[in-house]
Amino acid sequence: MNLYVFARVMQGLAKLAIQKGVVKDSRGTVVKYSWPVFGSLTWAAVMYMFRWHPEVIQVRLTHLFAFG
Repeated sequence: MNLYVFARVMQGLAKLAIQKGVVKDSRGTVVKYSWPVFGSLTWAAVMYMFRWHPEVIQVRLTHLFAFG
């Protein structure tokens, strides 16, 4: 539930940045790609933590990366 709310808040912040003119989005690119970018950044953070700081990741999540 928290992840869902966080994702919605981040998407709202992106739209607010467009409305306030902080980010220019004349073609609707930010809104169109907000979900894929959010997902990519989330998994990039997970991969970074798994590679360099595995002790901070929840044990169940680290089991997803156990191959073999």
